[in-house]
Amino acid sequence: MTLTVDEAHPEQVDPGASSIATPPGDAPPETRRDPLRELVARLRAHPETAITFLVVSACCLLVLRVLHPTLLLKDTTPSGGDMGAHVWGPAFLRDHLLPKWRLFGWTPDWYAGFPAFQFYMVIPALMIVALDVVLPYSVAFKLVSVLGLLTLPIAAWALGRLVRAPFPVPALLAVGTLPFMFDATWNIYGGNIASTLAGEYSFSIALSVCLVYFGMLIRALRDGKGHATTAALLALVMLCHLIVFFLALFGTAAIAAVWFRRSARGWLLPRRAAMFATAAALTAFWALPCFVMRGYTFDMGWVKLTSYLDQLFPAHFGWVIGLAAIAIVGGARRHDRLVATIGLMAAIDAFAFRYVNGRLWNARLLPLFYLCLHLLAAIGFWYACTTVVGLVRRSRASMSRGLVVPVAGFAVAAVFVGLPMNTLWFTGHNKAGHPTWFGLSAHLSGLASANWAGKGWVEWNYSGYEEKAAWPEYADTMDTMGQIGKEHGCGRALWEYDEKINDYGTTLAMMLLPYWTKGCIASMEGLYFESSATTPFHFLTASETTLKPSRPILGFQDQWRDLDLNLGIEHMQTLGVRYYMARSAEAITQAQARSELTEVGRAGPWVMFQLSGSDLVVGLDHTPYIEPGIANDGKTWTNAGLATWQLNGGARLFAAPSGPKTWPHIKTGDNVPFNKTPTAVVSNIKMDDTDKLSFDVDRVGSPVLVKISYFPNWTAHGADGPYRVTPNLMVVIPRSKHVTLTYDRTSPEWVGMVLTGLGVVGLVLLARRDRRREPAAQG
Repeated sequence: MTLTVDEAHPEQVDPGASSIATPPGDAPPETRRDPLRELVARLRAHPETAITFLVVSACCLLVLRVLHPTLLLKDTTPSGGDMGAHVWGPAFLRDHLLPKWRLFGWTPDWYAGFPAFQFYMVIPALMIVALDVVLPYSVAFKLVSVLGLLTLPIAAWALGRLVRAPFPVPALLAVGTLPFMFDATWNIYGGNIASTLAGEYSFSIALSVCLVYFGMLIRALRDGKGHATTAALLALVMLCHLIVFFLALFGTAAIAAVWFRRSARGWLLPRRAAMFATAAALTAFWALPCFVMRGYTFDMGWVKLTSYLDQLFPAHFGWVIGLAAIAIVGGARRHDRLVATIGLMAAIDAFAFRYVNGRLWNARLLPLFYLCLHLLAAIGFWYACTTVVGLVRRSRASMSRGLVVPVAGFAVAAVFVGLPMNTLWFTGHNKAGHPTWFGLSAHLSGLASANWAGKGWVEWNYSGYEEKAAWPEYADTMDTMGQIGKEHGCGRALWEYDEKINDYGTTLAMMLLPYWTKGCIASMEGLYFESSATTPFHFLTASETTLKPSRPILGFQDQWRDLDLNLGIEHMQTLGVRYYMARSAEAITQAQARSELTEVGRAGPWVMFQLSGSDLVVGLDHTPYIEPGIANDGKTWTNAGLATWQLNGGARLFAAPSGPKTWPHIKTGDNVPFNKTPTAVVSNIKMDDTDKLSFDVDRVGSPVLVKISYFPNWTAHGADGPYRVTPNLMVVIPRSKHVTLTYDRTSPEWVGMVLTGLGVVGLVLLARRDRRREPAAQG
């Protein structure tokens, strides 16, 4: 039945109107919807919403402004810091892993091969690949790399909104993220603009997700709603960045302590347990193999920061600490659970920073503490405003309902947002060079200086490799190596480090050899140092083949050797290096004097040499020796490799944690035996794919060295093994004259995928339960 009268509002019906409905396209102009006018009307009817929208939008627009949107949309390959090498990762995921239905797997491109994304989170790279479907790859990479920065103000606002903080607190939380992001006093810990530009964009994305997770968790504990979303967000935090996941656990403990007691209901407890179990299951496909295989990583030996108070409370944080103290005192008086949550979160993080030991570098825990201080400072500013206004009016009720606090909140936001246009306001320093205004000048100098944002690191990164003055030389070098690969065969290249490489866009620019040559020429050096146990032996070799090496590994002071190709050539051969790229006059001179090196090309300052005796697979004239216990962890394995690696002529002696009974066994400290054996002749070596190797031998039963980094996923067909041998290579014992090695999935991977499938089911069930109407828990 068709009704022509609005029964609920008959007064809105025109008596003279036709009962025949007018098609939408033929509606009179005066009855058509004007979305813009409706939005303006709604904002005028709700001024608090309007102010919040303007403040949060202004924060995001400011960040976008300093990130140069025109450069972000320019189709040039991003450079600068680690970001200039991170370009390789998503492209490899797109071209090699995803076609095999893998999110992590083997790559031969760095460190004689390593498990790509096995120990480094894959979701940000996957986001780039997804965006690459509709945008050029470089533009997709740039946009995802700034995503965490652009969304952090929104995430902070969402936190305040989800916990039902009164106006204007959610907007001020968004404002509080600005001085945190623009603080340029650290550039590697993560979270701020400087760290993101250095390559920590995954950290920034995870931090934004983490703030929303905190808000959703509080909502779930308080109202009994949103368990599925909360579980998905927690899983997403881990899959974006593992360190931020640890920070999320600190926040979870704080939230549970502050919110759980009052909100607990018997019917909610199983669902909350299911929420965390679902989050764990969703990450299992990556987290379980990562945990099980962690012993095959390399320990960089980060030095723990021990100046605890100076690191937690830098001198330029004076005004932040002052406002945060006001928030803590005011929050205690007002029983503000948001302040209690953020304060407890900061305390837990500070405790962890003080007492954490081991592989986790405690400096990486500082960003959450700093962010908590800034969020507390934003709330402290609101408390200060309400106190001052309350003293003036002597009536908190009339004050809280008036426009004084909203205007004050908007005013401070305008000050923060307007700083780039008022660069003289907070830039003074005293004669000793220390920041004045309780550190405000130093803290906001990055934000106040348009020069830092406009002509510095941002422009350097996002103008791209192609816009650098040295681009012709760099492009010629990459083209030359690609042509060498076509003429002399694909293979690994070890290049001589030099600070002048930064002219290309970053000192890591040569790591992109496989990116520009479409996988033909691998670079021995790459990112993700800790993902490969081969890393230290590469850098030891690089030190012997470079005039001014980088030597980034800590604790190796007694191991480094200066440029000496008498040592370097043997080690390059052991690591299967096919090409040596010399740059300095000294290195070129030494290379030209060696019969093992043949010049095959030149480009700019580079001279390219092909190295003989570096076949990927060779027969051994001796068996490895077994030294039990050397593979218990990364440090013992590295030390076992160093025992023979640094011996002149000893690089061809290999220790193994296990192997055939015929191999000699020794105890740590015993003399290294040389157990001679007939040598197999290897031929027809083929690397059919990134994760498949085949070769032929003229005899069976003799050990064969495969110069590919060891990892448990490798499976030998037609041979026993592969056995892990120092420095981090493989040995197989052929049982047929044709041998194939493939990189297969392991049991932890299969179990992890099954658990993740169960996690998806759990997420669906949680979502269905969340949609049911049940009594809300009272907080």
